[in-house]
Order: sequence, then structure tokens, then C-alpha cells
Amino acid sequence: MTTAATHRASVGLGPLWFALLAGPVMWSLAELVGVPISAQSCFPGMFPLREPVIGSGVRWVTGLWLLISLGIQVAAVVVAMRNWRTAREDESPDDQVGIRVRFMAFSGIISSLLFLDALVLTALGIVLITPCFG
Repeated sequence: MTTAATHRASVGLGPLWFALLAGPVMWSLAELVGVPISAQSCFPGMFPLREPVIGSGVRWVTGLWLLISLGIQVAAVVVAMRNWRTAREDESPDDQVGIRVRFMAFSGIISSLLFLDALVLTALGIVLITPCFG
């Protein structure tokens, strides 16, 4: 008979936490990087500009950062799906560890997909909307 203390989880804590937290962290970092860069290129002085400062590369920098964030987030979705499949295939009894692993795996899927959607919408904003008021 296994107990919660001796039962080994079918999925490690690292992949579970990565799938759960990668989305919020990458979306937050995308906003924390993109907004100041856009603000600096549109408001270099006291008054806002119609177009970003020439050569500032606002769209390139924020677009590159968003592509990196999207890549990490897609990896988080894949890890979350793999965690869920592994947790469901586990033949262990319904003990505390198994329940926690399945809960975190399913929460990781929801979190990853939700923040993947947020990152895609942020990327569409970069592509479709000018960063300045012009």
C-alpha cells in the first residue's frame, strides 16, 4: 500500500509548474517590455509624436520579444498536454499526490491556452495598431 509520502508522482514538479506559470510570466514580460519601448519611441520629449522616432525599431523589438514569448508559450501548452496525458494514464490510486498532479496538469492546460490567446491578441495589436496616436 502506498501513501502520499512514499508515492512517486508520475509527472515531476518542474513540468507542472512550467505549464502553469509560463503563460502569465511570458505575457507579463511581453507587456513590461513592449509598453516602455513604445512609450519611449512615441514620447521622446514633452509632447507625443504621430509616428515613432525613425530608427527606433519599436515594432521589430516588440515583435521579436513577442515571437520569443509565443515560442515559450507554445512549449508550455505542449508540456501541459503531455503532463495531462501522463497524469491520466497513471495507474496509481486516487491519493493526495495523484489528485494534486491531475489538478495541476489540467490547470496548466487552461492557464497555457488562456495566456497563449492573450499573447496572440497582443501580437495582433502590434501588427495592426500604430504605437503612437497618429
